[in-house]
Parts: sequence; structure tokens; C-alpha cells
Amino acid sequence: DRGLTECDKTLACGHPCFSSPDAACGPCLVEGCAANKSKQVATDLCTICYVDELRGGSVAHLKCGHCFHVDCLRRKIQSKWPAARITFGYLNCPTCGQTAQCDALQELMAEHLDFRQAVRGKMLIRLKYEGLTQSDKLTDPKSPYYKNPLALAEGTLAYYQCFTCSKPYFGGYQQCEAGNDDDESYNAEQLICSGCVPSGDFQRCMIHGTDFIEYKCKYCCNVAVWYCWGTTHFCDMCHSPPRKSVRVECPGEELCPLKLKHLPNGQEFAIGCALCRSNDKEAKK
Repeated sequence: DRGLTECDKTLACGHPCFSSPDAACGPCLVEGCAANKSKQVATDLCTICYVDELRGGSVAHLKCGHCFHVDCLRRKIQSKWPAARITFGYLNCPTCGQTAQCDALQELMAEHLDFRQAVRGKMLIRLKYEGLTQSDKLTDPKSPYYKNPLALAEGTLAYYQCFTCSKPYFGGYQQCEAGNDDDESYNAEQLICSGCVPSGDFQRCMIHGTDFIEYKCKYCCNVAVWYCWGTTHFCDMCHSPPRKSVRVECPGEELCPLKLKHLPNGQEFAIGCALCRSNDKEAKK
């Protein structure tokens, strides 16, 4: 029984094809057929929707050998990561965890894989800037990150997608999320990269763009060390526990610890490019 599948082809074994008409025919899914080289059969439930059998719709055959409804897999990919922080588990096969490779959704997957590559590139640059490429986690054979800087970056750094420009941006360390990573009720409109945050006169470095713009603490006149929830900059003093109100009013530009004129405490404010300042310090040594 071809069921609701859109493909009208018949396989060489004589059984109907359940694949998407936009992709090459996959292996036979009929139970007991000698040509069935798949790990599943047409009467299995799709393990994404758990509602319909595979034969109830067009089937996506992944390179790893697992099958799902094309529409279920498409919705899973389009829904992206489940919480505020960018994660890439949604690009993996729900059964075995390998990156999903599927002819039926090749264009959609390519778009998301390009985005993953861009995020990982930013992570590796940031890992070096943060001094984590010298971490003993990379040199200790017992460490899960041994000789794997990308895994360390993905397990340590937090990146978010800007609501305004859709670009990925650095949002601090995962340890600073304080459980918010599992909160699916986050407000995506509050996720704004440094290049799109209304700030002072400095919004973009002519050399390094917006990736390394540094902010003052939102609640006092110190340089921010932490960036929590993808929305709020904190210094060490205001970070533990995170403040929700101004700790001290700015005494004015001449007496301000930052020695600059800035927006009133309680608002986000960009100071300048951290990478340029770091390079300047190295040059003066």
C-alpha cells in the first residue's frame, strides 16, 4: 500500500517507493523484502512525530540509514535550537546523533550547516582571545576536550542569534547562564548583538567589526566581565549574585572610574574594541 506518499515510482523489487519525489528513490521499506537494506520498515512510526507510520507520508532516507517523514524532519530543522543559546543538536539524526544528510532537504540543510560553520569559526577566534587555547583541558589526556579546541569552545562559550540582524554573537560563558539555557520561554527580541544594541558613539571597530566590542557593567562604572542571558553585561562585583538595579550612580566624567562620558547606569553602553585594546597593550610591552 503506497498510502499517502507522493512518489509514484515502483522499485526494482516491485514494491512502492515511499521516498520524497524531490529525491532519488531510497531502499525498499517493505518488511521481509530482500531489497530492504534499511534499518526500518514502512509500518514503523516516524520517531519525530510518533503519530503516523512512515508510509503515511514522503520519507527522508538519511545517509546514516535512519528514516523519518520529510515534513517532520523539515519542521525539526526549521525550529532550530530549543532555547536562547545556539546549539546544533537539531541538525543531527534523532536516532544516532550523526549529522543528518538528506537529499530531500539538501538546500535547507546546506543553509543551516553554513550557519553552524560560521558560528564555529567565531568560537575558535574567541577561544584564542579568551586565552582558553592554553587551557590544560586541551592537553590533559583524561579531559573530554583533549586536543579538541572546537569541542572546548562549544562546551564553554555561549553564542546567540541577534534578533535584529540574525548574525551569531558572543554572549559570555555557558556557566553564567544559571539554568536559563533550558528556558524555552525566553524573549528572542532581547537577544541583540553588540552591533545592533543602541549604545554610545562607538558601535563598530573599523578593523574587527562588532565581534569584540566591550561594554561597561550595566549597573555600575566598571568594565564588564560577564555577559549573561545574551542581554546583560556585568562586572564581577555585580555578577554574583546578578544585580537587577543600579549599584552606584556615576559621579560624572571626571570622577568616573572609566574616565569617560556614558549613558546612565542601568543602560547598556559600549566602551570600545577589546581586541584593539589588547593589541595596543601587547605593542607597548
